[in-house]
Amino acid sequence: MRRHKSLRPVDCLFPGLCLALGLWSWACSGDGSNDDDDASEESDAVAPGDQMNPGENMDPGTTPDHPQAEPFSHRGMLVSLVNHVLQPAHQSFVTACQELVATTEHAANATAQATPDAPAALEAARQAWRTAAAAWQRIEMMQIGPAASSISDSGGADLRDEVYSWPTVNTCRVDQEIVTRSYLEPDFAQSQLVNVYGLDAAEYLLFHDDPGNTCPPQIPINDGTWAALGDAEIAARRAAYAASVSRDLLARAQQLHAAWDPAGGGFAAAFIDPGQGASPYQNVGEVFNGVFRAMFYLDLVTKDQKLARPTGLDGTCPTASCPERVESRWAHASREHLLANLAAFEALYYGADTPAAGIGFDDFLVHVGAPAIATDLTVAIDAAQARMQNGAGTLAEAVAQDNETVKADHAAVKAITDILKGPFHVALNLTIPEEGAGDSD
Repeated sequence: MRRHKSLRPVDCLFPGLCLALGLWSWACSGDGSNDDDDASEESDAVAPGDQMNPGENMDPGTTPDHPQAEPFSHRGMLVSLVNHVLQPAHQSFVTACQELVATTEHAANATAQATPDAPAALEAARQAWRTAAAAWQRIEMMQIGPAASSISDSGGADLRDEVYSWPTVNTCRVDQEIVTRSYLEPDFAQSQLVNVYGLDAAEYLLFHDDPGNTCPPQIPINDGTWAALGDAEIAARRAAYAASVSRDLLARAQQLHAAWDPAGGGFAAAFIDPGQGASPYQNVGEVFNGVFRAMFYLDLVTKDQKLARPTGLDGTCPTASCPERVESRWAHASREHLLANLAAFEALYYGADTPAAGIGFDDFLVHVGAPAIATDLTVAIDAAQARMQNGAGTLAEAVAQDNETVKADHAAVKAITDILKGPFHVALNLTIPEEGAGDSD
């Protein structure tokens, strides 16, 4: 049985930061050993001229604080990520979407017929959306392969925006589709822009109670067309639209899950065994950098968009704070989304939901002789999660009433990403993604 990593007493908050300069010198000097016998035992060793393996030129090591209970291998870590993190996350999203389809279809029928249980049916659909959104927020941190951008990931298929396009949202466009009823067309999602379907559109459709629309007066639907529909018809169309969107979400969820199902081969095999068969990845270094790029969501989106934008820390808010800029404006689930992002980051770091259940980056750091950095990151993750869990009210309320507290939440996440962009990537010889390279905060 693998061990839980213990946290040793330290003289400074992040002792790994004190080690960073030494690791930088070590990684860049080329003096580290790379035993040929050890490399021959690894199926993921790269050929001469290929991209350097992550962690190459680092001597493996163990310490009393981070005992190595079993041999570390690159492939073993990738298998752990598939079996304990990626595949279960996508299975949970499929299950949540199945419930979302069932509840939204029931709500659509009940609302159209104005049955007594229509309000309860709508509430059940809203709860199903919350569950599906929370499941997806974990996958937001796992944009590797099919969910990733085809520009940045060799295995990317651009499916993320098909499921959730935030911050690319446009509720006025959703309102216009309510008028045209184009959501009833079989190829609706295939023929429209991403801002009129997906989880973000479903949130607006299910949680926006006001019978009015969000379009400015000059938009044609406000020439009397919207008003002519009447409140009951608007409610019925919103519910039917939400059901249509939910069916497409389930299809996308099943597509992604099939790709990550080890039993079905698909993308999971290409991820675990790069350089073989039809894998889009040339070597293990490319795969590890893909996982590292996915983890940068915590820096570029969770920190810089979900927290910095509403608090005004990004410098774009015209007032002291902008609570209307939180992620989940209609369902008020922004704090839950942040917690899901952190939980997913932690799972990618440990290779499982708990340190002892899988092989992860914490083990990788111990393997290259950098256990102090592993300790630092564990401390920072725990601290950020504790802050988020103890937050009161919705995130929008907190921004409006106690913005300094949310700024402290931002600082807690920044403590994680500072390590990620500093000693972590140096120790493991990983490449900071281009979009994150110029971010100095």
